[in-house]
Amino acid sequence: MNQQLQLLRSKMSKEIILANRNGNINQCKRGLKDVDFRESYCNGAFVEDFVRNSECKSNEEFCFTCCEYEFGSNFVSQRDICYDMCDKKPKSPGFIKFPSVNGKAIIQVNQDLKPGEGHWVWAPKEETGSSKFE
Repeated sequence: MNQQLQLLRSKMSKEIILANRNGNINQCKRGLKDVDFRESYCNGAFVEDFVRNSECKSNEEFCFTCCEYEFGSNFVSQRDICYDMCDKKPKSPGFIKFPSVNGKAIIQVNQDLKPGEGHWVWAPKEETGSSKFE
């Protein structure tokens, strides 16, 4: 019984230490760019958990896994800041469906612009008959 109590105390201590972890967001930033650093970081952080170790090494999951490891549950606001940093990493462009009227695009897109640049260009008004707003 004494041995079980000691085991329970050690598990509780580990949980408290992990919850109070207030790490460094720069570790996660660096790991996004440096694959060798990411490999060593994940191997050091997740020695006992093979699944988390492999998740940590993937391009898609590294940043979020790093944020969870660096900032424990007592530092949720810092973890959220870290998550926001992860969300700003470049993502592959997805399919965008633009609205249309009678098969004609309402929005014209300039493909030469970088993301976040440019402005909306509205298509000419389509003839629909008389209206009190004309």
